[in-house]
Amino acid sequence: MPLPPNEDVEDDNMGLLNSLVITYNDLIIEHQFEYIHFVETGRKTKTVVWSCRNNRSNEELGEVRWHSAWRQYCY
Repeated sequence: MPLPPNEDVEDDNMGLLNSLVITYNDLIIEHQFEYIHFVETGRKTKTVVWSCRNNRSNEELGEVRWHSAWRQYCY
């Protein structure tokens, strides 16, 4: 499965997407919006943990991780 090219995509709901990369196997994922971006921080168990960060300061705003009781990812 080839990765999509990094290019600007216009989206009415989210503003301008700076980059959109999809992971495949061991590749690192980064999904970036106008004010925040998500970076894969690693795997603590069987699931992936994402760090939500501010674009200007790169300060961590929170994490997205798997919540097993709800069977979904939560912020």
